[in-house]
Amino acid sequence: MSNIINNKNINEYRENLESNYHDSIKSTVLNLIEVSHEELLESNKFTEDMLDDIAYAVRNDEDFNNYLDSLIQDEITECIKDNELEEIEEIE
Repeated sequence: MSNIINNKNINEYRENLESNYHDSIKSTVLNLIEVSHEELLESNKFTEDMLDDIAYAVRNDEDFNNYLDSLIQDEITECIKDNELEEIEEIE
C-alpha cells in the first residue's frame, strides 16, 4: 500500500528525498502541487506511487531530457564566456 502525501506530511516527505535526478523531479512536483494543486494534498488521495509515476514519466521523456541537456550545455558555454574561462581540453 502506498503512503498518502498530504499537507501534514509533505515537508517530512520532502526532507527524506535524496540528491539524485529522480528525487529532484519529485521535489519539483511536490512544490508545484503545493502551490498550484493544493486540492490534491487536501483530498488525502495523492500517494507516493502517484508521485513516483509522475517523476518516472518526466525522467523518461526523451524530448524533455534533450531540452534540459541542451539548456545546461548553453549555460555552461555562457558561463565560460562570461567568466573569460578557457575551455579545458579533455585529457586522454
